[in-house]
Amino acid sequence: MSINYYLSQNPFSNGKKYFARTITNSQISEKELLEAMAGKGTSLTPTELRGVVDLLKNTISEFLIKGSQVELYNFITLSPRVKSNINDNDQPFSHKTGQIKVFCRINKKLTDALRKAAVVERKDNEEKAPKITDVKSGKAKENAIRWPYSTSLKGNNLQPYGCHIKGIEMVSIENDTLNLVVPVKDLIMDHTSAREISFSINHNFTIPDWLTKQLPIYLRIQYTGETDRMTHYSKVVKTYWLSAPQETTNSTNNKVYKEEVA
Repeated sequence: MSINYYLSQNPFSNGKKYFARTITNSQISEKELLEAMAGKGTSLTPTELRGVVDLLKNTISEFLIKGSQVELYNFITLSPRVKSNINDNDQPFSHKTGQIKVFCRINKKLTDALRKAAVVERKDNEEKAPKITDVKSGKAKENAIRWPYSTSLKGNNLQPYGCHIKGIEMVSIENDTLNLVVPVKDLIMDHTSAREISFSINHNFTIPDWLTKQLPIYLRIQYTGETDRMTHYSKVVKTYWLSAPQETTNSTNNKVYKEEVA
């Protein structure tokens, strides 16, 4: 079996023409992993191997809790990380304002072995990539986001396995240097599923001046990646931003913009 990818077109003119997107062939559960390990010629049963794996996980956790770095030789290195913004030199760490995370570094020998052994093939199938097929404002059902009302995004695989929504990104079609990312903390999520995501933007969120009524925009969903620095994306869809100041107080007298975007 090969590592497969497909090419996704970059809609922004200031970047590369295509992106390579990896297609996950399958999601291996812990049970399937243990059964595969038992089939490698060991005398241990899947149940016995589960005990070994559980012992490994618990022991690693104990070392991390104590602030130790744990190395699995030629595989990965795990270490705890403290993140916190402290204003006062005497201020102690607080879980309310700070974070404790686990950093994972992949050993070079592991990636080198993967490069040498793996077969990489390009596929045309994009079914597993998150894809938005329809955008509807909750107020009038037109192809648009109408802030501050609810918006519904319909599509395929909008809740990919192992990923969480990181934000909603919008870019002006007329000028792709103008972009806005609304982080998930400023989104009120009404409904999330593989087929539909409904959300509204917090009323207190600051909207930039360039995001004017009836502005055509590109929209895509940002998802968490394998590390803090990585981000996955849905496919881009064309839509409109239909917010105007008077709409928040007297929406019934405004003309509804109904042009659909192919």
